Amino acid sequence: IITYNSNKELGIKQINEALDLYPNNELALKNIIKAYFYNEEWGKVISSYKKYTQNLIGIDSESVFFYAASLMNLGEKSSSCGVFKYLVENNYTIPQDVKSQCLIQ
Repeated sequence: IITYNSNKELGIKQINEALDLYPNNELALKNIIKAYFYNEEWGKVISSYKKYTQNLIGIDSESVFFYAASLMNLGEKSSSCGVFKYLVENNYTIPQDVKSQCLIQ
């Protein structure tokens, strides 16, 4: 992530190289999802999330949030709201405007 902060393209490349070598590395998974999210590469957040979560038993709530927000940003409101509802049910705080859009109490 330090490289990402100073050179986004190189940082993403290095994280992907780490995932090629160690596809189940949870830290690298979290970092690539986060990097794509902050780069506003919604499709890559979603594809990375789906690809890497196939091999993991669990995943952190922040990565799930990035996945849900990316779905929302691509107009997949129904799918996104389902994931946001899951997060709220598991005591993860989401923005109030998202709760309103998704009709989450």
